[in-house]
Amino acid sequence: MTPIDFQVTRSKVKVTLEYEEEKKKIKAREEEVGRRKKVVQDRYGQNGAAKADAYSLAACLTQGRLRLNNRERHLQRLEKERLRKEEREKRRLEEQRVSMQLEYEEAQKKIEAREAEVGAASMYAKKIKAYRSELKRQADEMKKEAEQKRREADDEKLRKQQEQIERKRREREQKMAKDYQLCKER
Repeated sequence: MTPIDFQVTRSKVKVTLEYEEEKKKIKAREEEVGRRKKVVQDRYGQNGAAKADAYSLAACLTQGRLRLNNRERHLQRLEKERLRKEEREKRRLEEQRVSMQLEYEEAQKKIEAREAEVGAASMYAKKIKAYRSELKRQADEMKKEAEQKRREADDEKLRKQQEQIERKRREREQKMAKDYQLCKER
């Protein structure tokens, strides 16, 4: 398991735990609303004001459930988006690798054509061999550079994704806490 997979898994576990905590809070709120509703009905009967109070508390609970469902959908969308980006990056790197391979093969063909032209002349043959090894060295360097750039790009994208997910999570938590306070004050 790579460190990135570990971070994604850890993030998923954390979100799952937060989700479970929210479910417990909602259940506790529902029980509290039920108790309050019963107390209000016992005290005031079916008075309209008491009913409205109980219904407003129930509406707050419903909003909490909707927020949790929206949060789940949002996390699923983020995961799908991350997977799509990874696939696009893999395709791009594969295309780049294929084009580099074709360039290398073309260079190889050019070298072989030159070797055939020169043929017997050892001086030219030595130059061709040196050119061939230089092209091979350059191709190897290009491959190494491309691999290094790909790794750096992957690391940077994953870091940005993690920061974005963390920022959105913090914003959602703050909003949910604010909404909870508003519902609590009602």
